[in-house]
Parts: sequence; C-alpha cells; structure tokens
Amino acid sequence: MTRGPLLIVGASGRAAARSALRAGYSPFVIDLFTDEDTKRMCRTLVCPFADYPHGFIELAKAAPPGPLVYTGGLENYPEVIDAISATRPLLGNGPAVVREIRVPSDLERTVRKLGGQFPTTRPASRVHEADASQKWLRKSVRSSGGLGVRDCDPVGLETDPLLSSEVLQMFVDGGPMSALYQGTTLIGVTKQLIGTSWLHARKYGYAGNVTVTVSKADEWCVREYGPRMAREVGLTGPWGFDFVHNGDAGPFTIEVNPRYTAAMELFESACGRSVFEPTTDDWPALTRCYGKAIYFAPRPITFLAEGPWLDLSSAEFADIPAAGSTIDGGQPVLTVFAEGTDEVEVEGRLRGRAAELDRLFFT
Repeated sequence: MTRGPLLIVGASGRAAARSALRAGYSPFVIDLFTDEDTKRMCRTLVCPFADYPHGFIELAKAAPPGPLVYTGGLENYPEVIDAISATRPLLGNGPAVVREIRVPSDLERTVRKLGGQFPTTRPASRVHEADASQKWLRKSVRSSGGLGVRDCDPVGLETDPLLSSEVLQMFVDGGPMSALYQGTTLIGVTKQLIGTSWLHARKYGYAGNVTVTVSKADEWCVREYGPRMAREVGLTGPWGFDFVHNGDAGPFTIEVNPRYTAAMELFESACGRSVFEPTTDDWPALTRCYGKAIYFAPRPITFLAEGPWLDLSSAEFADIPAAGSTIDGGQPVLTVFAEGTDEVEVEGRLRGRAAELDRLFFT
C-alpha cells in the first residue's frame, strides 16, 4: 500500500525511515547526520549541530506535503514540534502530551497515580532535602540518550548549583530496561546498553538494546502499567518508557519517550512489521534474540573508505558516515547488529564487532 510522503525529523532518522518504507510511505529525512544508508533510502537534508533543534523549522519547509514524525531528542522541544506540525498532520503525540510526560514533577505524579514507582527527584529549589548518604544524579530535563546525566554529591551543589534546566534524581541500582508500545499494544521489552565500555560510550550514555523476554517480575509493569500510562496521558502511535528493575523493590520508571524509539527496529525487522501501520493485533513473541549497539569514537577519527559496512547485502551495519568524514571523540560512528539464541550470544557478537572496529580504526 502506497501512503505518500512522510517527513521524519530528529537527531537520527534512518531507523524510522526504514520503518516508514515498510509501511508504504515515501520518507523525507531531516536529521543531524544524513548517513550514507539513509541517503540510499530516501531524500535527506542535514541540520547543522549549531542550528539544532530550531533549525528544523525552516528546513522542514523544503519537504513535500505530508505528515510529520519526530524521532529522538525533539520530545524535549515541544515548541519545535508545534511549529512544524502547524502546517502538516502529526503522526504521534503532540506538544500537550509531550509536556505532560517530559516535566519530571508531572511524570512523577502520573506514575504514582498509576501505582508505579519513580525515583525521588528534586528541582533546584529543593535540593536541600536530598539525603547526602544516598547516591544522586544530576540530570538535564532536556536530556536524551543519557546526555547531561552525571553523578552528583548534593553537598557540592552549594558551590556548583543546579541550573533551572536540571534536576537532582536519586540513583536507582539495577538493570536498565525499555518497554515499547504501539498505542496500548506491547511491542516488546529490551535490555539497554548504558555506558558500555567496549563501545566507548560515556557513563550513563545510551549505547544500544538487546531484546529480552518479559520476566515474571516485570509482567505487571509492562503488560498493565504501560497501557494504563498510554490511556491516562493519551499516548498514541509508537512510544516507550525506560525503567530500572531494583531487585525486591521492583521496577522504577525513569522516563517516557513519546515517539519512535531506537529499539523498535529490532522488533520490526524480526516480525516484518512497521509501527507506522495502524493495528490492534498483538506483536508476536520473538523466538530469537536481536541486538544493536552504537559504536562511539574514543578519540577523533576519519571514517574509512573501505570496511565491512560496504557490503550492501549485510544487515550488520547501519548509520554509515561518508568516507573521509571527521568524527569527534565521544560521537557515534555507526551502529552494529547481531542476532542469536539468547542475549549472552548476541552481546558476545556485538562485542566482537566492536573489537573488529577497534582494530580497523586504531591499529
């Protein structure tokens, strides 16, 4: 079925573009990278880092008429979503919904109302209430992918106070997870790769996902609480929430992402489906395990003209920069994929591919 043009705007649009093609759309991507594989799929424009995110507003005027989808990062700028969607339909969650779940105090009230748990969070005006014997994080309220998150000793805030755009949040120990939905329908659950050293990711930085089966401990959280969240807030289309399972204390909601998330392509590829196709059917349970990992540059590199990513028949690499591109230390280089019988095998294969990239770029 052909559905016409679809404008995709955000930090990276490659995965959403592939999903849109599967659903019959003709994607037009505006993002920060315009990677080579994205350009092979569809028309693209690049938004310079210096113009992010408000530069998207003017660039979007060059896109053909059609609906808008936004990807990672733009949920932190509802004014940009509002400006672009003023002249085209929005597929997904609008600024009103975004504001409700991206303001920590509002999200905390919603989570607790629904019976969930949320880490103790304090704005700048209430940091004096923080128990210094606990472990705390300093977080930007406009963070995505773990950017702007760092360890924080409340005592140190006397000389280095929180900004108005930051909060102090209690650290929750446990495994970082994500639950993904299409409206109220569960797509699946993943283990998140966070601050992964063999990918050269920064501490608390998002670095990928590995699909997992829903554990008994998380059944209520992902099968009942997640859909309740969608109905309570009015979340539609693709969305997800991140949580940490803290042993006997159970899961703590960390944040809600009201848009297409990076992990969704794992389930879409495995099932041959797209989250942009309306459906009320359940997503099938996966019989194999799938993973993706973002390889970061530990120091500045020049992207090579030759490498295994040139094999267009391979599904093991994505987000491919142009040959000769300079990539600063700490920035993403490309994404690698793997599948296997379980998460141990998949993580082992991802780690092996990261080691291969180390050899290519640094020996």
